Amino acid sequence: MNAFRTIFCIIIIVLTIFSLNAQQTNISDLKTPPSPAFVLLGIEPTSISSPSTPRAVAGSFVSTIQQGGAMEIAPYWLTAHPNLTFDEYYKANVGQTILQTLSISFATIPKTSDTDTMGTRVGLGARWLLVSGEPRDSLYILKDGLKKLQGELLETEDSVKQKEIKSKMKAVSLAIQKMDHRRVGFSLAMASAATMNFLHNNPREGKLDKWGVWLTASYLMDEPSIDFLAVARVITNSKEEGSQNIFDLGARIVASISNFSLSCEYIQRAELSLEHTAQTGSIKSGNFFLKNTYRLAGNLEYKYSSDISVFMTFGKNYSTENEQNGSLVAQVGFNFGLGEIPIIKDN
Repeated sequence: MNAFRTIFCIIIIVLTIFSLNAQQTNISDLKTPPSPAFVLLGIEPTSISSPSTPRAVAGSFVSTIQQGGAMEIAPYWLTAHPNLTFDEYYKANVGQTILQTLSISFATIPKTSDTDTMGTRVGLGARWLLVSGEPRDSLYILKDGLKKLQGELLETEDSVKQKEIKSKMKAVSLAIQKMDHRRVGFSLAMASAATMNFLHNNPREGKLDKWGVWLTASYLMDEPSIDFLAVARVITNSKEEGSQNIFDLGARIVASISNFSLSCEYIQRAELSLEHTAQTGSIKSGNFFLKNTYRLAGNLEYKYSSDISVFMTFGKNYSTENEQNGSLVAQVGFNFGLGEIPIIKDN
């Protein structure tokens, strides 16, 4: 797989150079939000997610060897917050930041064997920001411009001029909404998820499969639009014949140009497994096994509209018992958002 790694390293360099030559970006609201439930189910388009402002309701569909779907809900934005001010939103404390960015996800894929479908795998996850980053400088410029227009509107009684000012105010407000989707600087996100297997699609045969928790640190540049991300993740996999603890460390770089987003990620995984070989009374004994594997994947995403984006992912996934050299990652899918973009008022 050395050639495979070399090819993706070249892609990273090309993406970086391409971004440095970009004059303008407007992809700030485009994200591939890999549902935490998708990550544990093993069908995530990207395993390291960039921070973003959540929509009230969002969905994802992934077409792979095992097709899967996910729905994500941000409880805070299911209702309106007309009294939320600019400073309260952008300078929120940790508790308010968690409340504003918390999203809960639900995902399913079929559980299959080599011969037939054996049931359904269900995942439930949540994620939130601990540190949300900083607004872009141009957002403050737009805010000051909107404040100036509001003053001009109050000072004039000319209906024609009032109409012109309102039209300008609407354009500036829309620009502020769009810019709100991308904060810059350092941010820190936390996520957790758990999955269950339902054999033969029988709700009484549900069994906890995996659970995990992880931290994602990121630094987002404004111009050029480049994101640098790192993840640390712990996953516990329950088995009848033992247990398995998974430790992930990885990084991702994202370059955004016009309506396109290109990224590459590498994650090193250590799997510590305990296999029971004997049992005396309530005491079990067994052997420990340590295996190292990795995931290396590239992702291309296109913003079709403000609510819809399509993506394609290709690369190598972690090796498993059945795929010692790693399985192929080849996915096509789309994300969609429902509900209004968060709107806040001036002080």
